[in-house]
Amino acid sequence: MMKMLCTAICMLLAITAFAQDKSNQELSFVYISHDENTDTKALVSRLKEKYASVINYPDNRACVFYLANGTDPIIVKLNMPGDNREVFEEVIYSLQNKLSHDVSATSDVDNIVDIINENDIIDEDGKPLYRHIEWDYYINSTFWQLRNNEHLIAKLYFVLDMESLMSTYYLTLNFYYGRETDVIQYDLEKPFGNKEICRSMQFVPMPY
Repeated sequence: MMKMLCTAICMLLAITAFAQDKSNQELSFVYISHDENTDTKALVSRLKEKYASVINYPDNRACVFYLANGTDPIIVKLNMPGDNREVFEEVIYSLQNKLSHDVSATSDVDNIVDIINENDIIDEDGKPLYRHIEWDYYINSTFWQLRNNEHLIAKLYFVLDMESLMSTYYLTLNFYYGRETDVIQYDLEKPFGNKEICRSMQFVPMPY
């Protein structure tokens, strides 16, 4: 009983520390879309590396893993309020044991906006609260064919005002796809849809 109490107190103190100061932390947001063309083995390896790097440097790194799964995404938070790192193994298990996961762009946008609202990235004056934000999208050809480049990426870009965050180099966006298993077909002139919401952002998909 005493051991459980001590553990609970330590967790509470850790969460309080996360809430007090983010200025030394880099926040990573990792959005994962998964279909039958995903190089799952390589993806899982990259996610485990990211997880280890965040866990090993709690004062300097925080992270959200977001596995799209229809209206029931699997969300993991590390070194921040709501830390539920034990759920990370569920992300890995689900990737390794399911052929694909559905993307519900509407649900994902709402969920991600809620996460950011619950864990502010700027203060009331618009000043950065974190040292830097690294935002990674793991995408695939199905994601693009369903126009989630527009329904999700472009919408989040607009709703979260990513343009202003990127203009000061506070936010970096990265796009990754499976080198050996997938090919992303996209419009070079309008990669994020005809509305051109993200016209100021370059789209450079990087293989992994």
